[in-house]
Amino acid sequence: NIYAQANGHITIFKKGFLTEGRIDPLKYLISLEELETIRGICSKDPRIEIATPQLQTSGLISNGQVSTIFIATGGIPTDTYRIQSQAKGVLGKLKYFDGNKLEDDVPHGVGLTFGLAEKLDLTIGSNAIGMAPTVDGRVNALDMQVFQLYNVPVEQLNDKLMMVPLKFAQQLYDTESVDRITILLRDDNDIEPIRKNLQYM
Repeated sequence: NIYAQANGHITIFKKGFLTEGRIDPLKYLISLEELETIRGICSKDPRIEIATPQLQTSGLISNGQVSTIFIATGGIPTDTYRIQSQAKGVLGKLKYFDGNKLEDDVPHGVGLTFGLAEKLDLTIGSNAIGMAPTVDGRVNALDMQVFQLYNVPVEQLNDKLMMVPLKFAQQLYDTESVDRITILLRDDNDIEPIRKNLQYM
């Protein structure tokens, strides 16, 4: 969903990410320099409301006794909430989670799907550890605290997904890069013209 899932209207990936990137996503990261260039271009286009970076991560989450696989979206929480706040009608009144908001500058505060939390016997306020290989192939582990719990519409993913601040995802992978930039437009009718413009950046 454009608003509820904070997916926006358009997502920018590095060329090749959606094909070869499925096998080796770390080869197709957008560097900090490239990110700043793209966001600079987007900031000058009045049709674009938000251009926000994300980094998808995966690894293991542990409660200290048991571990299981996680897939996390790392984003800038204030941008995510800005996108969700643009929803109209019933969607605009929904509360998307139980607990507290994630914060840009509190990297260790994360959100878990209810199923993932149940699998590890975690509740709001619980501590856990996230583990994943860095971009250089070293194993990294970071402490985390459950700030919020939420549901996703795809039942098969409700015991795997996490939402984390972008800083947490970058620290876990030990990188300043991102793998996508999500764009929210002011007008749905501008999707195709802007998509064509961005393809030639």
